[in-house]
Amino acid sequence: MGQDRNDNPGNSNGGGEEGQAKQQSREVAQQAENQVSHYTEEGLQRVKGQLATQKERAAGELDGISRALQSAGDQLREQEQGSIGRYADQAAEQTERLSGYLNERDADQLISEAEDLARHQPAVFLGAAFALGAVAARFLKSSSRGSGGSGGGTREEAVRG
Repeated sequence: MGQDRNDNPGNSNGGGEEGQAKQQSREVAQQAENQVSHYTEEGLQRVKGQLATQKERAAGELDGISRALQSAGDQLREQEQGSIGRYADQAAEQTERLSGYLNERDADQLISEAEDLARHQPAVFLGAAFALGAVAARFLKSSSRGSGGSGGGTREEAVRG
């Protein structure tokens, strides 16, 4: 029972080699972890940059929509459609508030607020995500038609093929 490791003929210098192998595997694992961490951070920075760009773009689009709604409200009042004009004004105010909200926050704040909403009100979060996805799809579809994209055909043209 009290045999020394070196008494076993298959174990000569095995302890040193085993220790070196363990040390090398730890070093390789640490290098892999560092690379994963680096690439994760790099990817996160790219996503944040894209989010910031899209946020600015959306805020600009919302400003344009707000101005159009205000103009529509003014025209409706001129045509003695004041009650409908007030609805257009209210929509313009809400659109302007949303644009301001986006302009006042950076990507990290928006991500944090979205995470909080998802944790505390998952049904609202999922509904909002679905609605935003539908609006984005509609926008992309209409954009491709306007620029001569492949989505410009009518349903009959698609059936006739």
